[in-house]
Amino acid sequence: MQVTKLAPTEYRSLNALRLHLAILLQMARIGRKADDVWRDLLWKKFHNQVFRLQRCIFKAQKNGQKAKVKRLQRLLLQSRAAQS
Repeated sequence: MQVTKLAPTEYRSLNALRLHLAILLQMARIGRKADDVWRDLLWKKFHNQVFRLQRCIFKAQKNGQKAKVKRLQRLLLQSRAAQS
């Protein structure tokens, strides 16, 4: 199995890099392809998490809570669900 190398700048954080490397090592150990792992992700869960954050952002914007909107938007951009 060939492991693709990505430049460290393509990751938003060190944790994202660690997670990616851990997944690659696990795939190599059990002999799974990246397509299989991608297909097995919990897409409905990711969608629900992103939608819930978007709904919170909408409500905060509607109520004029600018600081909360900014914080929630940052949280959404950094969430694994939105990055998947």
